[in-house]
Amino acid sequence: MGDLLFQIIFYSQLAEEQRAFDFNEVAQAISEKLIRRHPHVFADTKVEDAAAQTREWEKIKQQERKAKAVESAVNLSHLDDVSRTLPSLMRAEKLQKRAAKEGFDWPNIKGVMAKVYEELDEVQQEFDADIHEKEKIENEMGDLFFSCINLSRHAGVDAEQCLRKANLKFERRFRALEQIAKNKNLQINGMTTDELEELWEEVKKQE
Repeated sequence: MGDLLFQIIFYSQLAEEQRAFDFNEVAQAISEKLIRRHPHVFADTKVEDAAAQTREWEKIKQQERKAKAVESAVNLSHLDDVSRTLPSLMRAEKLQKRAAKEGFDWPNIKGVMAKVYEELDEVQQEFDADIHEKEKIENEMGDLFFSCINLSRHAGVDAEQCLRKANLKFERRFRALEQIAKNKNLQINGMTTDELEELWEEVKKQE
């Protein structure tokens, strides 16, 4: 906590020397934001439950974004404050949620599934092309990943958690496959695809 406080004071001091802002302004700004975003705590606003509070929170943030856009004379987007420093998977999910709150979303999971198949077909088209262009393949693969993350969102499951579990499952099964191959005196890198698939199915049956 001390290290964190040191950094805040340090950067505030640099900003003060550049006549940008000072530590007191930082403290004042966060205090005002805390009060502004929690009218059910600091004012007379009533909320029914946590879901209503979340909707109110988003409404207040949207008002802040509009005010900021007017102040800086820039075009407003509901995606403006979705940080670009987030991991790509997490950022994709946040972008989708933000767009969905504005009504830009599939009405049900059926449309999302169709989109996944559509993106998969477009990936296949790039691989079937006479010339493989890396940039085009990257674009189509990106669209496919984005659609899969959207599918997990509509399914009500966390995409990061899904991928983490898939990684652990693959690691567990591959280690088991290695052990089976070792017991049979087989070299994995010398086996055919069909032979490897047979071992993989054996591992799955053991589980």
